Amino acid sequence: MQTILAHTTAPLCLIHAGARYPTSPATQPFLQGHGEHITAHPLPSYAPDDNPMAYLGRKTKKRATHNTSFKECAALTVSVDKAWAYGATHPETV
Repeated sequence: MQTILAHTTAPLCLIHAGARYPTSPATQPFLQGHGEHITAHPLPSYAPDDNPMAYLGRKTKKRATHNTSFKECAALTVSVDKAWAYGATHPETV
């Protein structure tokens, strides 16, 4: 951040997704001291509207692989394909 601040006077927006450094006790004084240039915005821990692929991945994992072991990769592929086919025919669940 110090390097970036040395090269610009433009306002900066720090968007972080669960990273600990923006909220650490060591970082807080720095961010507060540069509050006129840096604004920190944490992303919510779960925001399917911001990342719909993560939501789809979570639903697929729950339907296709949760508490399941696969002896062969082909069996995993079939299970995931079935989960996606279910989602395609039941869009209300996705």
